[in-house]
Amino acid sequence: VAGWLNEFDTPTSDADLWTSANVQEILPGLLTPLTITLFEQTVPRAYTMDYHDLRLLGRDEWPVFMGVFYNRVFLNIGATRMVGSRALGATADAIEERYLGGVVTERTPTGVRERLKNWQAEHAGRRVLTLDRKLRALDPATLPDDRIERIRRVLMDESVRMAKAHLRVPALAGAQYDVVARFVRPVLGGETEANLPTLFTGIQGVESAQISVDLWGLSRVALAEGIDGALRDASFDPWQERKPAWQAAFAAFIERHGHRGLNEMEVSARTWRADPSQALAVVRSFLDMPEAQSPPASLRRQEAARLALTDEIAARMFPVQARAFRWVLHDAQRWVSLRERTKSLLVRCARLGDHLMPEVQARLAGRGIIDAPGDLFFLAHAEVSAALGGSHETRQADVVRRKREYERNRYVVLPGRFRGRPIPLDPAERAGDGGVLTGTPVSAG
Repeated sequence: VAGWLNEFDTPTSDADLWTSANVQEILPGLLTPLTITLFEQTVPRAYTMDYHDLRLLGRDEWPVFMGVFYNRVFLNIGATRMVGSRALGATADAIEERYLGGVVTERTPTGVRERLKNWQAEHAGRRVLTLDRKLRALDPATLPDDRIERIRRVLMDESVRMAKAHLRVPALAGAQYDVVARFVRPVLGGETEANLPTLFTGIQGVESAQISVDLWGLSRVALAEGIDGALRDASFDPWQERKPAWQAAFAAFIERHGHRGLNEMEVSARTWRADPSQALAVVRSFLDMPEAQSPPASLRRQEAARLALTDEIAARMFPVQARAFRWVLHDAQRWVSLRERTKSLLVRCARLGDHLMPEVQARLAGRGIIDAPGDLFFLAHAEVSAALGGSHETRQADVVRRKREYERNRYVVLPGRFRGRPIPLDPAERAGDGGVLTGTPVSAG
């Protein structure tokens, strides 16, 4: 296995230090060739263009920030540290410790710069929503191949623009988070790190938390409309249920969150719009949940804890300092919320191609370029473009080989940090030593 070089693996040497941290929260698990090649054309471009704009890279510098090995994506720590070492007010060690891939700002952002980046993120978000509406109004079956290919190119450029807007926001959020920490540390001392996250919980309208709140709302509508019995059946079709209140609530949920799902940045993964079964499973689990344990109730408890801690800290400060603390905290909370908003918009942008996907699959399968619609995910982006550009070369032999590699790589376990090309772990290394793990549990992305 260690000597098997995969077709889409990134050229590397022992000078490159790679990590799965951060980047595999966005793209967890195995990636299909179409996702890999689309990703390579978008997010790394956004990273580099952003660093060009910040003048942390020369216009002729295009370091490799992202790499792919065994159908998994990794971040190049060396390239990230290089950029960090050039940023004023930052060090390579600090950047690696906090971000492991987040965007670096050259200094703590000013109010003018914050407003500019906020505007850029919102502007990019509005463009994504407009494109989404326009694409849904089209009938892909009526579009010629060259028009579909032009749309695909537009969507890729839009993904670069949205990724660039999103990458700035975590940096600004992180910078403001650090400012809050500096205010709080003289008051809380050694308890700062343990208590600081509480100041950023229970914030209303945060996109990631809103999903659970809205799923809870769907469960309440189902109970009120008396369709909870039907909903408990796994064969329940949410689109066929005729209760007006349910129709309106479910349509609103899909409109806001339908682009989300498990492994949502992988183009072969089905979103909630295409397959709402995952979301409905959560709604079912909420049907018998007491109100006191509901997501809204949990959010209210978190909000109360946040406000209480905020008041406690402010009460231990001088009045002028307390006012500055509250202002800085509010600003930092806004950036943390915006980070979740732009992440959602980035996912929505990445999934805009879903509107065209079934038609492209049908055309390439009908022409014998691939055998089945699902084989499209095992083509590279350039091969799809060639097919839409008039090439009728069959790709099925490539598809078969790539599927075989993909299935083999499903059982490969790689280290989380390595130099050069990774060596898969053997079964003994995978088992661990039976000791206690310490850290913060998070989702797989």
